[in-house]
Amino acid sequence: MTSVVEVKKLLKPLTTKHQDLCVSGKLLAIKPVTHLARGIYIGRTSSADCFTPFVAVNCLFEPRATFKFNYGEEIYPKKKGLWLFSREGVNEELADRIEDLALPRLHEVKTIEDFLHYGLKGHFFAGTLEYAPLRKLYIYLALGYLQAAGEILQQFSKHPQHWAEMAHTSEHFTELMDVVRPLVYAQDKPAIAALLHKWEVYSVKQLKLEKYWQKTPFPIEL
Repeated sequence: MTSVVEVKKLLKPLTTKHQDLCVSGKLLAIKPVTHLARGIYIGRTSSADCFTPFVAVNCLFEPRATFKFNYGEEIYPKKKGLWLFSREGVNEELADRIEDLALPRLHEVKTIEDFLHYGLKGHFFAGTLEYAPLRKLYIYLALGYLQAAGEILQQFSKHPQHWAEMAHTSEHFTELMDVVRPLVYAQDKPAIAALLHKWEVYSVKQLKLEKYWQKTPFPIEL
């Protein structure tokens, strides 16, 4: 089991050196946090001494209770082997790997448009948004691409049970279909933006990022 105390100690060389980095739970995040949570998550393994760092970017306006790595990648040690808390110098070794591999890529994904670009091209993420219509829906809503959002919602209406299982909750899927879909067809951008803000606040609270989060307008509002 990877504890929060262990994670904070593990990442101290990075948070001491980089003023734009913070630790929330097991997540090393880049400040300020706006629509995207960009960072490195220290995952647990079956061994109390072993951990696995993942680098990923998550959209906070997609309701979520956990930091997921659907579009992230694992950071491996420079030499073969496992990441172990007990290994001498592991803090500095991990800091070097994060500075060399993760931070440059994370700093390239600053906006929702960046997230869409990298997600579709597969340049940063270990997958592609092309096969994640639910995630694309939130991005299209945030960017104001309402025709594309409407097409995805129409796709969901053909197999609602399947997509309801993929959504954050079945209640939220009902909200997408019964509330969001009419707003998209009506081109009601203020109402859609209000929902995006509501979902983002929910995610921020669930991930305990309130201290680092800054409320920011969505492109659909601009």
